Amino acid sequence: MAALDFKRVREAAGDDPEFIQELMELYLEDAAERLQELRAAVSNGSTDEVARSAHKLKGSSANVGAQGISDCAKTLEEMGKNGDLQGAEALVDRAQADLDLVKTELQTLLDSL
Repeated sequence: MAALDFKRVREAAGDDPEFIQELMELYLEDAAERLQELRAAVSNGSTDEVARSAHKLKGSSANVGAQGISDCAKTLEEMGKNGDLQGAEALVDRAQADLDLVKTELQTLLDSL
């Protein structure tokens, strides 16, 4: 399964390579920041911060077609709300790995336009 849904990216940004690149650069920067926040919150056991940061990451990831990251974030958000962070670090790691794949797939998309 692809880490990035090209159809979703095109729905959000059209076929303009410059706009897609700008949109995705903003997303990638924001997602990296959210993952850092999540990693710190998990390390500190801050369930409220995990829920808050995961919620933001979930929405932005779904909007650009990074469904794997969105799914991880959804689970992290629920974990934070439930006050149970068991396994949260592994989910943050998985989301980070997916973000790395998104970067690679984005370049493929831009090269094809």
